[in-house]
Amino acid sequence: MTKKERCEAVLSGQSLSGPPPVVPIYDLGYVAKLSGGCSRDFITQGRDERIKYIEHALLRHDIDGNFVHIGTNNEFSEKHDLLDIKDSMHYYRHKETGEFFSMDEAGNKFGFDGEPVHMMVSTFDSHIKRKEDIARVLSPPLTMDNVKKNGRYSPLEHLAKEYPDFHYSSQIASPVIHVIQSCGYEAAMCMLLDEPDLMHEAVEYAYASECSRIELCKEFGARSIWLTSSFTGTDTISPACFREFAAPYERRLTEKAHELGLYVIYWFLGDMRGIMDDIGALPIDAILPEQPRKGYPVDIAALRNVMGRNRCVMSYTYETHFISADKQAINTTYEEQYELCGRSGAFAASTTIMPPDADPCAMDMYCEIVKP
Repeated sequence: MTKKERCEAVLSGQSLSGPPPVVPIYDLGYVAKLSGGCSRDFITQGRDERIKYIEHALLRHDIDGNFVHIGTNNEFSEKHDLLDIKDSMHYYRHKETGEFFSMDEAGNKFGFDGEPVHMMVSTFDSHIKRKEDIARVLSPPLTMDNVKKNGRYSPLEHLAKEYPDFHYSSQIASPVIHVIQSCGYEAAMCMLLDEPDLMHEAVEYAYASECSRIELCKEFGARSIWLTSSFTGTDTISPACFREFAAPYERRLTEKAHELGLYVIYWFLGDMRGIMDDIGALPIDAILPEQPRKGYPVDIAALRNVMGRNRCVMSYTYETHFISADKQAINTTYEEQYELCGRSGAFAASTTIMPPDADPCAMDMYCEIVKP
């Protein structure tokens, strides 16, 4: 079987007789690190440079499927001059406005006086107060002209053409995440509680936007969508809010993907307690839990129970084990999950999102553990 066939066998509900496929997810900083770069490169580099980074990340480890990051065009390099490099800081001037600024390796932007201008981890303040604000604040549906111009799916298109034996997945977000990320957490929670009808209208708009991404990633070679559901666990919102504002729209996105012949990998980043049965009721093909955070547990055996034998459960990892390259801890985590649900149904080996400071040798270890 090819790598793609192995992935799609488990996504179709089959239990493989041999080792499971490895389908990891990498942070942009880790992708850059594999090519000797840093997170800043994903802001400043052009179309072809980014494709090379993502291509190298695909081939660096013995994996079977890949979460493919979006591409870019050459807009940054066309609009900015690189003036100087000092102590890992890059100094730029905007060609049209004359603005001077610097950028660190993480992509944080500073004025020449050292004051922060834009931090990569930031709080948005684009509140939706009325229906008319929705289209102003949220990203509109994408079109083919949009993505050809901005290069969004250029890495996916390149990989699908050059390396057809891999399985490629393209990310979309739960529509409620789209709203939260655009408005900011506090503003979105206030809207959810105080103006639920307006929240539904915003989430419906976001749903249309995410649908356009499904259609386009299919056109450019994706075989599955990586449906990301964060800020939706019971560590963040109530089970009732999950059932009202997240699950119905995630169900519709999954059904849309299936109509187009795509598999759905559901990446859930949060506490599942109180909504495990609701998650199991979604028509998803695979589920990948994020590593436990905030003190809540992840019960992967319970996930097998709600998913059944014929839907894929994907293993998670702990980022600290990969940062320290702790082979014993990586092996123990994987073996525990494999014993709990790898022998009892469709299964794939995945990861928590691989951070920039992870040791690439640790990912090699993981692949060797899964596929000895």
